Amino acid sequence: MLLLSGAIIWMSVLTVAARFEQKRFLTTTRLSIMDKEVQQVCRYIEKHFADPGMTPASVCESLETGLAFIQALFERELGMTVEDFIGQVRINRARTLLEEDPDISASDLASQTGLPDAASFCTLFNRVATVTLECYRTARKPA
Repeated sequence: MLLLSGAIIWMSVLTVAARFEQKRFLTTTRLSIMDKEVQQVCRYIEKHFADPGMTPASVCESLETGLAFIQALFERELGMTVEDFIGQVRINRARTLLEEDPDISASDLASQTGLPDAASFCTLFNRVATVTLECYRTARKPA
């Protein structure tokens, strides 16, 4: 009797393990598909960040995908919105431009990063870099 109940317990453990493995496989497969969607959007943004008309909606339209779907994936996978990612990419490019030419104007930075004007650029720079453009320049200048 003890041997039979041990066999039943072992079969139950195997059944639970098989269900877990199947669920893990489905979740992993679903995540890899979602990761590909996020990667595709990221690559598109990184390639077209200088387009002043770029918005999350225009990105999704270009890639023929749904805005709500992509926004949810970005929140889940990256912990930020698509708009925040666009801003990050633009400011990262601005940092590179500042490394190349520390005296580049805010207007030039704005036009090269897809922003309409210097004020918009400075506002975005403050939000993303958590420092003003002038403080950033001062901190980066050699002593």
